[in-house]
Amino acid sequence: MKKIFNTALLAVCLILPSSAMAESGVVISAIGEVRIVQGGKVFPAKSGSQFDNGAVIEVGKNSSAALMLSSGSIKKLRPKEKFAAAGAAPSKNDAGVIKGIAMAYNDATTKARGPVVHGMVKGVGESGGKPARQTQDNIPLPPDSVRIMEKDLGKIDPMGLDNDGRELMRAQVYYKYGQYRSMVETLLPVYHAQTPPSDMVKRLLALGYDKMGLSEEAKKFK
Repeated sequence: MKKIFNTALLAVCLILPSSAMAESGVVISAIGEVRIVQGGKVFPAKSGSQFDNGAVIEVGKNSSAALMLSSGSIKKLRPKEKFAAAGAAPSKNDAGVIKGIAMAYNDATTKARGPVVHGMVKGVGESGGKPARQTQDNIPLPPDSVRIMEKDLGKIDPMGLDNDGRELMRAQVYYKYGQYRSMVETLLPVYHAQTPPSDMVKRLLALGYDKMGLSEEAKKFK
């Protein structure tokens, strides 16, 4: 009986990692020819293009891309490289993670379930924070949280992203710290520059306006 149990446990352990490692994500930066193969269709990638488990991101010659997985880890792809989202595990080539930045991605991609709580901050900075009242501006931060936010923002430039990619990353950092006004002001130029705007850019703008209690503005991006 014990042998049967151990065998079953081993089988579960072997199965779990492949499913647990499968992640959806978003293209942060696409320089040159980058495309997503998903659901039997192929479409060009740009900053804010989403992909699901099972998708393959293909990078062309003299091109590059950066992806953010739902865990928040950033993966950079070189010319002629392919990345399969299903069963993907972090590697030594991953560009690391800005702690807590996946909050924006996951909040934007999760369909609304019940009423939206405006102006709630999930952990301001590394030291945590209390929920704030609804606001139409940035939530005031203590000096230590401002320093930590600036440190997070400083991690973006060395990533070598294109302009839209840098702004997309900056917007997610602003969201992490409850700087919703800065978030939407950072994303609006990207929204207007893209034709058509990517779903993630629109969803993040809607999320930012919702967090500020500006539901009518949020509707424009839904």
